[in-house]
Amino acid sequence: MTMQFPYRAGAAVLAWTLVASTTHAADTAADYSHALPLQVSGKQAVVQLRLPPDVYLHARSASLADLRVFDSGGAPQPFALSETTPPQQQRSVESPCKVFPIVVPGRTPGRIDDLQVRLSKDGTVVSVSPHPGAAQGEANVLAGLVLDLGELPSGATVSSLTLTPPPDVGNYSAALIVEASNDLQDWQPLAETTVSWLVNGRGESVTSNRISFPAQSLRYARVRWAEGNPVEFRAITAQVSQVQDTPQQWDTLTLQARRASTGQDLIYTAPIAVPAERVGVVLSGQNVVLPVTIGRYAQRTANVTDFLPLASATFYHLNQNGNARIAGDVAIPETHLAQWVLRPKGGVSAPPDLRLRWRPATLVFVAGGTPPYLLAFGRTGVTATRLSLDQVAPGFGVQDLAHLETARTGQLVEQHADAIDGAPAETAQRRVLWLWALLLCGVGALAWMAWRLVSQLKQEGADSSTK
Repeated sequence: MTMQFPYRAGAAVLAWTLVASTTHAADTAADYSHALPLQVSGKQAVVQLRLPPDVYLHARSASLADLRVFDSGGAPQPFALSETTPPQQQRSVESPCKVFPIVVPGRTPGRIDDLQVRLSKDGTVVSVSPHPGAAQGEANVLAGLVLDLGELPSGATVSSLTLTPPPDVGNYSAALIVEASNDLQDWQPLAETTVSWLVNGRGESVTSNRISFPAQSLRYARVRWAEGNPVEFRAITAQVSQVQDTPQQWDTLTLQARRASTGQDLIYTAPIAVPAERVGVVLSGQNVVLPVTIGRYAQRTANVTDFLPLASATFYHLNQNGNARIAGDVAIPETHLAQWVLRPKGGVSAPPDLRLRWRPATLVFVAGGTPPYLLAFGRTGVTATRLSLDQVAPGFGVQDLAHLETARTGQLVEQHADAIDGAPAETAQRRVLWLWALLLCGVGALAWMAWRLVSQLKQEGADSSTK
């Protein structure tokens, strides 16, 4: 039995070597050409990051398949990519109304429909008065109010009216009926409520002076009294709300040109990960007009290359009457190209730069493991590991996602440059082949050791039986 321990020890050492080799071949941050340190507060489980331009400049996959998030111990963290769509924000303001009292003869105080309303060309109320045919010679009384809310912005709605009491009125209570109209002819019920305010001897007041109703678009309103004494309020304001889109966030990359070996084409080399949605030309001079077609090359056969256009436009930089007129970018479908081609319709003395613009995606990741974190990218031949957003942030609504903590990025770290040459694919392939070879050798060695051990046991058993 003297040879059992060495064989068992050898088997254990070989097994540990195989495990260590497998671990070394696993996905680690060191396998990627670039990395960005990420700092978080540590108080939130799910964090977001608007992908910086460096990610798109150094990633090796058009779909960002080579994107990884690691914690300080090298453990990968679940993450998702969310397309950046600007959230809508609701903006509310108190807009003063123009107030026109409705004064009618005292004999018919409840009748307020027989009125003469004068409007300006833009629809603004100029005056409100009884119709000339109404009874005259009697004491006039206040019967109601016509409110002109003005021309609201497109999509704006009104959800309430706030009444400011007259300065000479103390305690007050009244039941009001509010109606709405867009033409001062057809009035629709809007709200019916009670308003009141109480003032004590120290000048302190308690008010209930807001009339709320379902938000809607309206131009004119009418207030009349169901109960209580009519008064002219000092002011009436309308709460106007408008949904506004947050401005888009765009990143920009400018590429320098090189001339094609034949013809007048200009060629631009770009990172494949950039999802260009707008393309433009940066002209080096002034008073320049440059009609071009922007596209790419496609290899049809070994000797035939086709030019496939994406967009055609005339770019210019002109100074006219002291003002500069510069062409804007052209919108295109999201396009990933490692090589862009600009084909001028005429000669070009100074090749212009090409400008690409894109909307960066938002990275949403689980801040698990041990901080700080590392965002690694820049490796070919790897499979995407990102998850869907509902798997990374389950149960999170739109508002929850809009208010996620934003991770802070550190300085870009260039870990190694072999990814730029496309070598990682070959390196990874060789690593896999060596790993399989090592595994096969290990299995063979373990089988040989087991066979030797069994043979030795049988031999020792036979020797023992003969004694």
